[in-house]
This record gives sequence, structure tokens and C-alpha cells, in this order.
Amino acid sequence: MSEGFAARSQRSQIYSLRQLVPDLLAQAGLGDSTFRLVNLGFNAVFRVFHSSGDYALRIPLNSRRTPEQAAGEVAWIESLADESSIHVPRIKRMLDGSPLAWLRGDPTPGSLFTRDRGCLIMHWHPGRIMGETRSTLAHQRLGNALSVLHRQAEQFRFPQGTSRPVLKDVLDGLPWRLPDDAELIDTVEQGNRVLERLRPQTSYPVHFDVHHWNVMQWGQALVVLDFDDSVIAPPAFDVAQSLFYIRRSESDACERSFWSGIGKTPAELGVTEAEIEILLACRAILLANDLLVNVTADLIAMAPAYVERTQKRVKAFCQTGRFDPSVGK
Repeated sequence: MSEGFAARSQRSQIYSLRQLVPDLLAQAGLGDSTFRLVNLGFNAVFRVFHSSGDYALRIPLNSRRTPEQAAGEVAWIESLADESSIHVPRIKRMLDGSPLAWLRGDPTPGSLFTRDRGCLIMHWHPGRIMGETRSTLAHQRLGNALSVLHRQAEQFRFPQGTSRPVLKDVLDGLPWRLPDDAELIDTVEQGNRVLERLRPQTSYPVHFDVHHWNVMQWGQALVVLDFDDSVIAPPAFDVAQSLFYIRRSESDACERSFWSGIGKTPAELGVTEAEIEILLACRAILLANDLLVNVTADLIAMAPAYVERTQKRVKAFCQTGRFDPSVGK
């Protein structure tokens, strides 16, 4: 069922979201607050200013997670609070003790949102977003943070009534929306064969979106943000999606430092170097396919050009065996 939010201009979307914020904050006892929008993309994120401190409110605009899965994200984040080598934001629970503020949908066709959305409120963590960088030390720390997450996740068990989705395929379960391009389809099939081979061996919660814009530097430590994409999957898929973003720095030294931080080779993750390249290409295809069902105005506008670039990059990958994000720029 289509939602009215997707049909609105960016300005109208921002206005509509701002009208929803006070009720969401009131659920956490933060009614007497001011706020400002700091990000509008896959999610909307507001920085909230309250007498008790600053907070981040995340409204999931495009997430398909169920209430049980949304609670699973919170459970995993809270389990990471005792990790000394990485940091995560502290969750602000609602007045009734629940982990999420609920934005209730209206099933009437054309309503702003037709389904419920669980919104997360977190204490604002100090630090600065890593951003695009060619620092080899920063990439080594990024790899190390991913390694810490994997080590902890192997031992983590979801509390009753919480979960995260299992990665069904390299498109994260989304229906095919892209052109019937033989090279795109063949690459996805290759990626799915890697997933099916690895799945019985080792699968556990992985972040699935650790990159320069989801990590903050805080002194000598890293703060990992935004677990919204986390899934149950083999760790090689988590590594590949991070490498997808690192590859854009066009620095082999950064990639080597990232692998050094992980402390494992592709073979130790159960894949070949050629299969890592397949998974990088599949990440590009996943993002292009996901953009075509996105509801955020800016992302809707960029989708056609991104799909075209992705087709060129995957074509080049099929010819060379290496995924190159500079193709089509």
C-alpha cells in the first residue's frame, strides 16, 4: 500500500516529520525539548535538546523491520554497553519501560504513513563522524571495530521476544525492481551461491552497514552507530559491505589497513578474494534496488542515475573481476 509521505516534496516531508516529533519525545518523558533535523535519508534523525541532556531521535522511514526485530536491535546495542574497545550510544527507554517510541500508521490509502514505525531515542554520544578519510590508521581501527562486533555477536543470544532478520539473499529479501540486465542477474546469482554455501557454517548478528558515516571517532576509540540494517549473516558479508565504502577512497593502503584491523584473511572468513569482489558488486546492486522502493524525496530523485551507474560498474566487474566504484563517475 502506497504511503503519502513518498509523494511529498523534501520540504513537505521535513515539515511533516517535525509535526510528529513532540509526541514521540513525550513517550520518553522528553516533552519539554527543542530539536533540529540532522539527517534525512534512509532514516530521519533529529538532535534533541532537553534539560537532562542531548538525545538522538531516529525515525525509520524505509525500514521493513517488525516490532520484534526492532526490539532485537535494541537488545544487541544494550549488550554491547560493556565492551571496552568500542562504544555504542546508550538507549533512552520510554516512560513505560519499552525500548521504542511508536509512530502509529493509518491504513487509509494515501495517509502519511500506513504502517507502524518503532522509533529509537538514544543519548547523544560525543565524538565526530569519521567521514571520508584516507588515514590508514582510521581504516585499521574500523576493521578492528568490526572484529570486536563479530567476536561479541558470536556469544550474544537474543532475549525472548526479540530477533533480527536472517539475510535471505544478497538483496536482503527485497523483490527485484531493477532492469532485466543479464549481468546484474548473474552477479546476484553468484552472490546468492556464496551465501548458501556459507550460511550453514557461521552466521550471527552482523551490523551490515559499518562505514565512515556510521562511525564516530571519540579520542582513541570508535563509536559505532545505526544498527538498523543489522541481520543474521556470515561475517564475510559484513566485511564486504564495509569494504564497498572503503573502496571508494581508491587507496589500496586503506584496504590493507582495514584487513589488518579485522585480523582475518578472506580465506579465514570462508571466501576467496574473487568472491569478495562478487559481494562488493552485490552490495551495489542491493543499494540500487533498495533506492527504487525508497520514500525519501532526495533518494527518490537520485535513484535513476544511481541505477545507471550501477549497471556500468557491474558490467565492468563482469569484464575484469574487480569491482571499481570509479566507473561511471
